[in-house]
Amino acid sequence: MRTVHLLTIGQSPRPDVVPEILGMLGDAAAGIEAVEAGALDGLSREDVRAGAPRDGAMPLVSRLRSGEEVIIGEDFVEERMGALLSRIPAGDVAAILCTGPFFGIPERAGLVKAGPIFDRTLREACSPGATVGMLIPEPRQEADARRRVPEGSPCVIGVASPYSDGGVEERLAEEFREVDVVGLNCLGYDGPLEAAVARATGKKVVLARRALAQAVARAVTGGA
Repeated sequence: MRTVHLLTIGQSPRPDVVPEILGMLGDAAAGIEAVEAGALDGLSREDVRAGAPRDGAMPLVSRLRSGEEVIIGEDFVEERMGALLSRIPAGDVAAILCTGPFFGIPERAGLVKAGPIFDRTLREACSPGATVGMLIPEPRQEADARRRVPEGSPCVIGVASPYSDGGVEERLAEEFREVDVVGLNCLGYDGPLEAAVARATGKKVVLARRALAQAVARAVTGGA
């Protein structure tokens, strides 16, 4: 049995995220014990507000235990996420449930960062020069989203929160009409949205949540 730590940048548990990720693991799910933790666990609303983005920090979108949406600075999350990771035993798998860059979090054995996994999966889905439609939860993430697309690929940005915006697939079908591939760049976006966007746009869709689950399955089973 392998322990997998599923680390949200918000507060745990995440019933809107973790059960679907475990379902996406396939046969690998039978060999794991899933443990949830959150970067904002134990914090009051006042504490969380103190972590709002400032001084140019990238805003990250997540959810509190109550279901309330929250926007926090990447630097604030990174420090607290680093503390969580420091307590995880060697040999366990740890997955960060956010596509933020987290350049300040060093690599370690068993660490699965959703951001680089999503970037690689998106690149693999794109033919040379393909136009990418990138859905992000917060408009101030646009520069980071454009950084993620393959070099030479045009990028069309769409914005929709996974926690407060619903029924966006028809709007996205119009906004992404000329793209070749759609990237759903937030762990809050789920499988039903992936399917709805694929139907509405007729395009291939790369879901960050699914890419992360596949990477966790490889980490658990020792695959490449």
